[in-house]
Amino acid sequence: MKKTVIAIMSVVAILCAGYFALELTGTMPGAEAPVIAPAKPTSTPMPPRQGEASRKLGHKPLDFGSQGQARELLKLMEEEPFKAEYVVSYWTDGADVVRFACSFERSVIVRVRKHPDGHGTMEFWGGFVLERLESAASGGSLNDTPAGKKFGEMESF
Repeated sequence: MKKTVIAIMSVVAILCAGYFALELTGTMPGAEAPVIAPAKPTSTPMPPRQGEASRKLGHKPLDFGSQGQARELLKLMEEEPFKAEYVVSYWTDGADVVRFACSFERSVIVRVRKHPDGHGTMEFWGGFVLERLESAASGGSLNDTPAGKKFGEMESF
């Protein structure tokens, strides 16, 4: 439990470090969600994961949910493979700032939504990072894992 809390706090620190940078940028055109092809098995060992890839998506509608977020994160993974952490961020019509991220080193997915008044929510899902993202991107849920439904947790701040 203590290791899980430390891992989650590490990811939260990563997410919060650049939280306001998105608010200071200009808008970026949104991209259509890609069709995600299944991963192909490889016979050669994969290089170690290291570093972070991030993308500012600009403005997104209020209903840009888990499916769109997961698709954007998977698209970033295709474009910049073998990173340890991936982050996408955007803002909504309600002026919420959202950061959606995953860490393969810590085996966690985190979504932080901050409202204009400074309050917000943090959600996190432990384990099965790639499987959860693929499920959500294809219309399923971040709770779907090979081991069955494993629900995330949410905290308010």
